[in-house]
Formats: sequence, structure tokens, C-alpha cells
Amino acid sequence: MKRAFLTLAALFLVLMLSACSGEVFDIAYTARGDSTNLLAVTKTDNFQRTDDVNVVVKLSGHDGDVEVQVKFINPEGGQEGETLTAVVPEDVGTVVLGLDWEQRPSQEPWEAGSWSAEVYVDGEMVHELEYRVN
Repeated sequence: MKRAFLTLAALFLVLMLSACSGEVFDIAYTARGDSTNLLAVTKTDNFQRTDDVNVVVKLSGHDGDVEVQVKFINPEGGQEGETLTAVVPEDVGTVVLGLDWEQRPSQEPWEAGSWSAEVYVDGEMVHELEYRVN
């Protein structure tokens, strides 16, 4: 009986810890504007070919550092640029990761079409956003 109780208690603890780890991610959305200033971005899912494309990721309360990554996927299905990564300390709740078209090796505006962005928290994909470049 005591062994069964300890097994159930251990299982309950594992389930509780698993539930807590999934609560770090709150919401993500695409936005245009200067990614160095959260107040300078505007939520949208439609971009012009010369807009800076950002992903705003809001986190729930978390203990310790959390790694947030964003992969931008172009209309052909390939990854655009490098995976963007931010290590977010526990006292920060929002991070902005973005691409600047002027920083592209080709320095060409974004390709028109349907794009997506994959959001990862601590290595696990938690959200996929779709947006359009006109």
C-alpha cells in the first residue's frame, strides 16, 4: 500500500512538472517596425516587401533563463536567414526577434507570397505563424 502511494505521488509530481513546463509560452504574433523597440512595432500579418518582419513572443512567468528561437520560412518552404535566438531571463516577459530586409546578403526586398515563422521555446516548437508579403 505504501509503495503504491509513493508511486502515485511520484507520478502526480511528474505530471505537475510537465504541465508547468508547457505554460512558459503565452502568445506570439507578427509585427512590422524596428525590432529594437517593442513600442515601435505594429501587429500585422500583412507586410510590404521592404518592411522589417518581426515576431513578438510573450512568455508567462518562468524561473531561470528560457531560450526563444524563431525560424522564418519563405514561400518556397526554405528557411530565410539564420535561426534567431534570444536567451530570456526570468524577469523579462516579451522578446522581439526580427529580420531586416536591408541586412539580407542580396539586399533585395522580401519575396511576395505566403510566409511562415516557427516559434521555439527551449528547443520545442510551440507555435507557427502565417503572414503575407505583398
